[in-house]
Amino acid sequence: MRQRIILLFSLGGALLLLLFIPTLQRVYGKIMGIYGSVAGFEEFIAGFGWWAPLTFFLLQVLQVIISPIPGNVTSFAGGALFGFGTGFFLSAVAILCGSLIAFFLVRIFGRPLLHRFVEEATIAKYNKVFTGKKLIFLFLLFLFPFFPDDALCFMAGFSNLPTILFMLMILLGRLPGILVASLLGAGLDYIVLSPWLILLLGTLVLLVIGVWLKYARQIEDWITDRFGLDS
Repeated sequence: MRQRIILLFSLGGALLLLLFIPTLQRVYGKIMGIYGSVAGFEEFIAGFGWWAPLTFFLLQVLQVIISPIPGNVTSFAGGALFGFGTGFFLSAVAILCGSLIAFFLVRIFGRPLLHRFVEEATIAKYNKVFTGKKLIFLFLLFLFPFFPDDALCFMAGFSNLPTILFMLMILLGRLPGILVASLLGAGLDYIVLSPWLILLLGTLVLLVIGVWLKYARQIEDWITDRFGLDS
């Protein structure tokens, strides 16, 4: 009886989320349109005062489901706003929750919802990572920043991937990026490094970001071709 009640509440919550998704997309898109920069986003969150941590947490959950911007960008802002420890904790828990929501929404409602959130081209390109020996590449796709990891959470819900294995991949694959982004947002104050090493790390980070922004599509296509994900 208790399991049925929990299931009914879960389904009811999922249905309410589906009903409000268009509104959430418009509101979230407006927020990111007005506060498109990291500094603007930080200012927006800080304006909520005592409610800032909860607001940040909810937006982190939504960015997985609606995904208009990369999660590492908001994780960077979280580190700057709340410090490394709190920022990392809020981002990690929120992104894990958002990933599980995406996973279970598709697992409950199936293909129609999957196609609502993920483009057909993305499904066709990455569908094979959920089968056989190529499953190891799913972990790599979560680990590296060039891939649509939020879309992969929805796709995982439509696959036969066990929930425990999915959670493990999320924890091991997404947490390193969240940790680095939170640390950089906090200003590297938690690591004792020489000024030259900090300068070198900062230069490397800027280089990676620049390459990602300019060549993300080419890198993604090369890796998927190299490992036969398109075949």
